[in-house]
Amino acid sequence: MGNILLIDESPLFNCSLLAFFQNKGYSITTAEKAEEGIALLGSYPYSIIIVGRGNPTFPFHELCSLVKELQPQAFLVILDNRDHLYESCHIAALGAKAVFYRPFTTAVFEDFLENLEIVPLKALNTYSSLIDIPTNLIVKSPPMLKLVEDIRAVATSKAHIFLTGESGTGKEIVAQTLHLLSNRKVQPLIKINCAAIPETLIEAEFFGYEKGAFTGAFQQRMGRLEMADRGTLLLDEITEAPLSFQAKLLRAVQEQQFERVGGTSTLDVDVRFISTSNRNLSEAIEQKMLREDLFYRLNVIPLHLPPLRERKEDILPLAEYFLQEACRNNLKPPRFFAPGASHALIHYPWPGNIRELQHLIERTVLLHNQEIIAEEDLRWPSLKRPSQISGTTLAQMEKRTILETLAYSKNNRTATAKKLGISIRTLRNKLKEYDSSYL
Repeated sequence: MGNILLIDESPLFNCSLLAFFQNKGYSITTAEKAEEGIALLGSYPYSIIIVGRGNPTFPFHELCSLVKELQPQAFLVILDNRDHLYESCHIAALGAKAVFYRPFTTAVFEDFLENLEIVPLKALNTYSSLIDIPTNLIVKSPPMLKLVEDIRAVATSKAHIFLTGESGTGKEIVAQTLHLLSNRKVQPLIKINCAAIPETLIEAEFFGYEKGAFTGAFQQRMGRLEMADRGTLLLDEITEAPLSFQAKLLRAVQEQQFERVGGTSTLDVDVRFISTSNRNLSEAIEQKMLREDLFYRLNVIPLHLPPLRERKEDILPLAEYFLQEACRNNLKPPRFFAPGASHALIHYPWPGNIRELQHLIERTVLLHNQEIIAEEDLRWPSLKRPSQISGTTLAQMEKRTILETLAYSKNNRTATAKKLGISIRTLRNKLKEYDSSYL
């Protein structure tokens, strides 16, 4: 978990909790008025939502109901006074998972975070900013929401998992997520890149070796399999591993036993295997790149990651996260996408998936010095610059631009009008023209 929303009427309390969570490495947004919090509920997903009782402008139970309706994945925490002690059934009816009674110190949140075993954003090198499950994943599109459901269902099992998807779709991030949600999360997640290790070394790298097993083996060395004992072992791009190694891996997967290279003692391990491949697995088996018997042992739970072009709802959140991350890492002031740039990002097919998007944004940050990034400022590779989208009327482009900017500004009309260079009155008229629900 990383993103937190705090809705409480006390500015001093909000500042204190804001500093506390930020020091812990979490992203937290505060709202003193219920109306501000409600606007945030409809525009951004959160992992934890903390709601204080006592806001005079909005009924407390209705606010909790809105949290439950708009952010069902969030962990709702109620801050209450001791003269409103709730029975557990009443808390559950509000959708809350925990209640804290005032007065209290930040120590209760220390315990809270420890018990939830929430992972701060800084703790993982991932592609994440928006949270929809208790790990760092951007999840807004329907196919990814379905994937999240599957991850939730299988994470705590002992079953081996096979992740497939094009290169750059985030298979390693999902593997990290599965490990962090599993009962093995306090044990290591060990990775072996089967495509990067030479055939002559992969067996020793995986199983380890005894002293004197071969020239240069001056001392005993533990292999990746042994390092992952009681934890998780990620077999990255398993279809690239030599068939001779796959035959020996088969026993380790099935029997959870192995011998070090040059050794005679059989060692027992308890390892969960997560395998990945960017290939079509049926073709890989037909082409003798993957042993069929090994595939059936590793493919207990198959999970597929869709390409970025099939999860367009995730493109802008990912792009905005990469944008701010690139600015922060390169000591640049914050940058923002103009509506035209957002439109171009959404409609580009992204053959390189998330990795290509990340590189484009970082390249743009380094080579562009203005606060606003327009479409023409995006530093596409010369052979990949997307063509203009045809068949769109000016009125359609205007509407899309206004609504995208309004959503980006979190429904703040003043900020939206300023970004668009129009008056508040003009913006109000346009929204009235589009839909009366914007009034």
